[in-house]
Amino acid sequence: MIIKFKNPLQLHKFNPVYEYDIYESHINVEGLADTILKIEKTILEERDTLAAQAWKQLVHESKRTNMFTRFNFFKLDDTKFLGEFVKREVQLFTGDNWDLWGQCWANVMRKGEAFPPHTHCAGISGYLSGNICVQTNETSTCYLTPYFEEIYESVNKDGNITLFPSWLKHYTVAPSNDIERITMGFDVIPLDGYENIDAEKKSHWEKL
Repeated sequence: MIIKFKNPLQLHKFNPVYEYDIYESHINVEGLADTILKIEKTILEERDTLAAQAWKQLVHESKRTNMFTRFNFFKLDDTKFLGEFVKREVQLFTGDNWDLWGQCWANVMRKGEAFPPHTHCAGISGYLSGNICVQTNETSTCYLTPYFEEIYESVNKDGNITLFPSWLKHYTVAPSNDIERITMGFDVIPLDGYENIDAEKKSHWEKL
């Protein structure tokens, strides 16, 4: 399903202009929650060694496991298959058959934890980002239209996959119970975006 967003009728040339789509579909995530929880300890240990003070301030004492700058689930043996799923969905959404590179991370959020409004992979390298719902009881991801920040609420359901422009601001709703909210986030870029990534960061990205 493709959901279209477009600015209201322009009354003059100074009205803000935007037009973009969000894509929603469904994939099989059976067993993925157990896989992520098993390697959560390793991810958290790696997070604790991270030297970047800004990142430490962001995660503080929470158990968020995204670590998107260090771990790439498209590279790990147990989750490498996700790359094919994501590439297929991008092709269905865009109609393009480009070579793609991706980075993917896991988010394990517990009661009261949530991500504030943020964007992904901004700048010239940005293309599409996404979210895969793995174990998402009574939570949502909210996407904000440009300028006006009107909310599109995507109710999280296990197996849902959402694709959106990497620049699109979004946030999550915190779990209100003791069941972990487990999702996977990812960014994908075509060749021109990959070529604009700093040379020392290229090895982090996986060709899909």
